[in-house]
Amino acid sequence: MRSRCSGICIGPTTPEFSGQDLYPTLTSKAAALCFSLVLNHPFIDGNKRIGHAAMETFLVLNGYELDATADEQERIMLDLAAGNLSRNIFEDWIQQHTNQPAK
Repeated sequence: MRSRCSGICIGPTTPEFSGQDLYPTLTSKAAALCFSLVLNHPFIDGNKRIGHAAMETFLVLNGYELDATADEQERIMLDLAAGNLSRNIFEDWIQQHTNQPAK
């Protein structure tokens, strides 16, 4: 693990500017966490897997789950890592593919 990981891994879901949460929704927080891990490469290997796992864990811990096939999830992570998606487009994808399971 690279030394810069702590700032990358912890920071993106809690920042504020002038008292306003920069990521006010659950999906914006999930997107920021995954986006940061995938694109900042804090680990020598496995950044896409770790980013996806962190995002999915964050969603599950907050009572939500991704509703997308494994192939769809793989494709979006590859597109994200290749720089083909902005964070806003990635956030929109998460919003469209996230649901709260029945209790």
